[in-house]
Amino acid sequence: MLGRLRHDNIVKFHGTATKKSNHDPSQKTVQAVLELCQSDLGRFLRKVGRGLDEPEIAFLMRQVVSAVNYLHAENITHRLDD
Repeated sequence: MLGRLRHDNIVKFHGTATKKSNHDPSQKTVQAVLELCQSDLGRFLRKVGRGLDEPEIAFLMRQVVSAVNYLHAENITHRLDD
């Protein structure tokens, strides 16, 4: 399901990879293979070093809302983990 998502503001899912666990060689771990992102919102804000003005906030919010609307249209819900 995740592999078919195509939206400019959603990180692309390329598949999964398995490998033996470092802690228990009899166990395997599954890892998600995702698009490489050069940055994220937290790094961007630290780099800017100031608060964002209203047009910048509006631009970012349009991207977030567009991505969440796309997910909802695909019958996928999104949640944030803390």
